Amino acid sequence: MINNMRHKVNIKIALLLTCMFLSAFGAKISAQSSTVYTIKGVVTDEFGKPLSGVVVNSETGKNGTSTDIEGSYMLTVDDGSKDIVFSYLGYKDKKVAIAEKETIDAKLEPDALKSDEIIDMGFVQQRRGAISGAVSSVKGTPIEAAPVSSFGAAMNGFVTNLMVRQNNYVLGNETVSMLIRGASNPQNGWQTPLIMIDGVMSSYNSNDVLRYLTAKEVESITLLKDASTQALYGVKGNAGVLVITTKRGKKGPVRIDVSYDQSVQQPTISPRFYHSWEYATFKNEATYNDNPSLGKTPVYSPVDIANYISGENRELYPDNNWRDMFYKKLTTMSRANINVTGGSDKFTYFTQVNFMHQGGQFKTTNERYKSGFNTNWFNYRTNVDIKVNKYLSSYLRLSGNVRRDRAPGSDAFYNAQQGLYEDMYWRGANIYGPLTPAVYDQATGEMLDPGGKLVVEEKNTYSIYGVLNRMGYNKATSVNINSQFGLDLDLSFVTKGLKLGGYIAYQTYGYNSLTAIQSNELVKRKTTDDPSVLAFETIGTTKDSELSYGKGYSSYYHLDYRAYLDYQRTFGKHNVQATAFIYYQNLSKADMGSSNNVLPFNTVLSGVEAAYGYDNRYFVKVDLGYSATEQFAPDRRWIATPAISGAWNLANEHFMKNVKWLNEFKIRASYGRTAEDDLQNGRHGYLDENQFGTGGSVPVLAYSTWENKKGYALLQAQTMLKQNYGIDVGLFNGFTFSFDYFKERMDNMLIHATSTIPSYQGIPINNYPATQVGVYENKGYDLSANYYKRINADWSFNVGGWVSYARNKVIYKDETELGESYSYRRKEEGFPLGTSFGLMVDYSNGNGYFNSQEEIDRYECTYGWNMPSPRVGDLIFKDINGDYIIDEKDQVPFGYGGIPQVFYAFNGGFKYKNLEFSFLFQGVARTGGFESSTWHLNYEGIYTRLHEGAWTPERYAAGKEITAPALSNSQTSSDMRNNSYNWNDRAFLRLKNVEIAYTLPLNVSKKISADKIRFSLSGQNLVTWGRMKNKDIEPEYGGLYTIPAYRVYNVGVSVLF
Repeated sequence: MINNMRHKVNIKIALLLTCMFLSAFGAKISAQSSTVYTIKGVVTDEFGKPLSGVVVNSETGKNGTSTDIEGSYMLTVDDGSKDIVFSYLGYKDKKVAIAEKETIDAKLEPDALKSDEIIDMGFVQQRRGAISGAVSSVKGTPIEAAPVSSFGAAMNGFVTNLMVRQNNYVLGNETVSMLIRGASNPQNGWQTPLIMIDGVMSSYNSNDVLRYLTAKEVESITLLKDASTQALYGVKGNAGVLVITTKRGKKGPVRIDVSYDQSVQQPTISPRFYHSWEYATFKNEATYNDNPSLGKTPVYSPVDIANYISGENRELYPDNNWRDMFYKKLTTMSRANINVTGGSDKFTYFTQVNFMHQGGQFKTTNERYKSGFNTNWFNYRTNVDIKVNKYLSSYLRLSGNVRRDRAPGSDAFYNAQQGLYEDMYWRGANIYGPLTPAVYDQATGEMLDPGGKLVVEEKNTYSIYGVLNRMGYNKATSVNINSQFGLDLDLSFVTKGLKLGGYIAYQTYGYNSLTAIQSNELVKRKTTDDPSVLAFETIGTTKDSELSYGKGYSSYYHLDYRAYLDYQRTFGKHNVQATAFIYYQNLSKADMGSSNNVLPFNTVLSGVEAAYGYDNRYFVKVDLGYSATEQFAPDRRWIATPAISGAWNLANEHFMKNVKWLNEFKIRASYGRTAEDDLQNGRHGYLDENQFGTGGSVPVLAYSTWENKKGYALLQAQTMLKQNYGIDVGLFNGFTFSFDYFKERMDNMLIHATSTIPSYQGIPINNYPATQVGVYENKGYDLSANYYKRINADWSFNVGGWVSYARNKVIYKDETELGESYSYRRKEEGFPLGTSFGLMVDYSNGNGYFNSQEEIDRYECTYGWNMPSPRVGDLIFKDINGDYIIDEKDQVPFGYGGIPQVFYAFNGGFKYKNLEFSFLFQGVARTGGFESSTWHLNYEGIYTRLHEGAWTPERYAAGKEITAPALSNSQTSSDMRNNSYNWNDRAFLRLKNVEIAYTLPLNVSKKISADKIRFSLSGQNLVTWGRMKNKDIEPEYGGLYTIPAYRVYNVGVSVLF
């Protein structure tokens, strides 16, 4: 059905585009003669200061130009217009009658509300003052201050109400997770919103899509947050829509903007690395705690510890700081960018090229081949708009990226860096390495053994030196190409305000990797009777080998079509806007070794929207989306997503006209339905999944088949009913405030309900089909406020911020109820997604630890759940259900679910003449998680800052702070099960960005024929305040030895010609 539908859509779109051409070129419309005016002038702000970049258009928009650096313009009007219009962001549009004038100067008035700004909402555009739904929109310019390579990471904090979490800080390969209003999809809590770039849907591999953008090519970013703005996106709109609009050419002379940025990057966290004698002390303490009856018989004698400290014989008593040996304290990133824009009434263009080089974080010797980490990428974009004739216009969007990554070893780029970083801390300083020494005859000096073999441990055979320098390398090339061609036909000769349009877009991505692998002989230090002898023995069977090569590939492409009919017209105080469209996307994937991507992914979106506004006071909008995807059975594919919204701007009422300080007081409300096709239930969950197999000496005689999963024939898109109630306030032409309350409910959540399914029905419980009877809700609020004040021609300042709160809850999941002896009989229903459970530490004795054997003897409870009996220095747990047994029945819920509930940011800045300053703070609240407390059990023992204050009799007696249970060489009752001790509040506040910039005086810039020269100093991730118990853990994500956030210092220069 989808294939037939696809062919029909293709034919219809082809006919539509043909008709557009014929209509444009074949219409017999006589040209009207008109007077030609040539007008010049200067545009200034409210203080008389020239404004650069002001758009100056004829009333029809067919003639236009822009002001230069001195605010001057020259415009030729030959389209019959009687007025010219001046437009500049942050200022009110100004219309001036031509009246045969040769000089027209204009002074613009500020407009903090930006009510006339056109907001791109993907499939539709709407004037900001007429929006009745929930929308957040920002310009791309402020994001240019973020000195990072990933546009997704750069948006963090800058984009109002966009919840961003950075998933890793692997330089050059950073990825993020994004949410709009929390988790709208219970099957995929961290589902990224649909990303629309210039009207084209990027529904696959969104992190890669964002990595191929730069802030300097982005005009605006808009978030669509409620049903009235998401309904047109059908089965793709439920998680919200992130609309990115790239820059367009501007009428006027050629403008060239050249910029260069040089960054220095430094880890924000460096976990404490312990000296060999400190490690020995930890180890001795753990050994004593495991069996105190044997007394303090040390693993490392006082003589050993003294030798480690003295450093006189590092071969026998090493003190290797693996981090300093292999990890760079600083690394660098370089970025260069060129933007070119210009055009005429018939043709405008914007072109950008960008180059980035990211240095590696690890030290390499390149002794055999170049194996260090680095990333180089080249990015380009060209947007061309052409006015073919009076009625037909066309546009072409071309963009792409070529990226080269290099990494040592055979792992992928991210895995290699993360694995190396972890392993630096997973071996003690007392381990010899990284290479065996050369051995010489003491009498003759002759070399007996050149050494240089890789030294590892019995429990850890991962050689950092070997991976970095001797085990091969991985080179990957990825190419991303996007193209879009579109036509717009002005049908004003039929009726004013009518427009027909369409476009074809092609997006392709290819990834190729070359892996060179080399094996090496590994040795470990040998235990000898004579401790003064350094000896080694081979471990494993691996031998030195030559490089062997392998290749890998993956690719995908999108083919997108869209046709639309728009209508927009004003009749006195009445404004009418409508659109109807159809959108089709074909996605094909190919991954090496995968057979799950043979069939393409097809999606059809269609919809209509009608909006009405009266006198800039009353607004109503109706939307209806109708979409399909072949994820579902033919009779369950299509789904309707209707929505309605309305707004009332009281500030424009006649009875409020004398209240000059109130610029806006708009009340908004919306209600509608959205849909979701990402159910995390396999490719075609409505079909049975069967497996066939053969075997034996005569395979055909051993033919077998079995059913892996029973399909759910009634499977369809999940739908969510969404309500939104909001208010927008503008005061004193400088202060803006917006608040939205939202509530979302899903009544057909896909669940694997087996609690009421009898085992005798014939299908194994694990293979039983999922059903759509679950209930889920999500609710919260968005808040934002901003204040901008222009004090005089030289001074201005701004301050603002935003908060997004979203709390979800699983209402019904047909969850099996646990026995009455459980403290909590359900673990999912009634709780947020991903809620964690654990034991509670009992602090009734003052510190939560068993401080003596007598205290253990008095303890009335026994430990079940396979936990060992407590020792002195172990944690005391609460018996929540009162059965005198500590086990899984005593678990209680912790935290706020698997997704942070609060994201926020606040920013500010000032400008004095040519000096600019800005700052951004970004934070997360109401979030947490369990952190491992068993690092000391890894390999030969890994110790952290918390272990410095581990429980000991001496520490307890002295009344010192105790930060960890008594050390051990094996798992104890304190760390076997999650509990409140290893629960961490992961809320944090971060000084995300600071920028100081200075623009040289114009007379200085002119000496090199430049209009503007700007120097900047900026910083990213400068300071973080968190609540982690172990300050060596990055609070945003990951664990103790996850690559931390990087502090970035950047110097930049830009020159505008």
